[in-house]
Amino acid sequence: MRQFNLEQTEDRWGREILFVILYVIPVYPFAGFADIVLFNSIEFWTGKNPINDKPSVTPISDNRTFERTARSTSKRSASMGIATS
Repeated sequence: MRQFNLEQTEDRWGREILFVILYVIPVYPFAGFADIVLFNSIEFWTGKNPINDKPSVTPISDNRTFERTARSTSKRSASMGIATS
């Protein structure tokens, strides 16, 4: 939804008007609900992101260590390593 909104106009006021319209119609609330309940549940149980088909948790060096990477639109990323016993 965010990408759709950003691609429609370069004007920030136009984006805000589009955001309000999509919120009043309830496009944003339905998309948020689907993301929270449906897509996150699918990702949790399958281990794959249903939106871009990438694994949500990837092994690093052995079967007991995993890494989760979060990326922002500004190409910065943050990683967190988790070691299990």
